[in-house]
Amino acid sequence: MTRFRPLLLACLLLAPLWAGAAELDASRMSPLWGVPFAGILLSIALCPLLTPWFWHHHFGKIAAAWALAFLLPFAVVYGPSVAGSSLVHVMLGEYIPFVILLTALFTVSGASTFAATCTAARG
Repeated sequence: MTRFRPLLLACLLLAPLWAGAAELDASRMSPLWGVPFAGILLSIALCPLLTPWFWHHHFGKIAAAWALAFLLPFAVVYGPSVAGSSLVHVMLGEYIPFVILLTALFTVSGASTFAATCTAARG
């Protein structure tokens, strides 16, 4: 428990910054901000087909590179507080519920079994 005290203290100290961060008006953003999203989708679709040996060893690094390709310029243009609050919002409000939903669907579908009896007609 004592190992997590510095992390807890940092979270408590940063909580006012997260709560008071400015909101982002996404309708005023350029469509070019979608390029890293399209890049990661194309990487997920094409890299396993074109370079499977590279993709299977480095897919985490490729995904992190695309995430940083969005997050770092976003922090420069809109400020680190808006980037941090947007990251926290996306992780807590969108990503974690999505992972929970996928886990629930995987668990429910894994419990489904289909039993069938096949009888051959002799003739």
